[in-house]
Amino acid sequence: MIDRLKNISPDELMIYSRLYGFTLTHSQCNEIVDYLQNITLDPFKADHREQLFQDLSHLTNQHTAIKAKKLFKQMIKYYEVDHLF
Repeated sequence: MIDRLKNISPDELMIYSRLYGFTLTHSQCNEIVDYLQNITLDPFKADHREQLFQDLSHLTNQHTAIKAKKLFKQMIKYYEVDHLF
């Protein structure tokens, strides 16, 4: 999962943003990808996840970060991996 986050391209992120109903600019996608490639946070740790979403709100806006957090929670329940988080 961490490798996937670090290797996503801005174009892929743009596709996913549209697929899941997010509004991101190309500039924001580039900033997010750059951020993901350079962080050392572990999304499996609760405090690290909170930092990720807080940083996302600075790169985009609070509405997008809240929406991303809700989507993340839905996905871990859907894939039945909530016990890992």
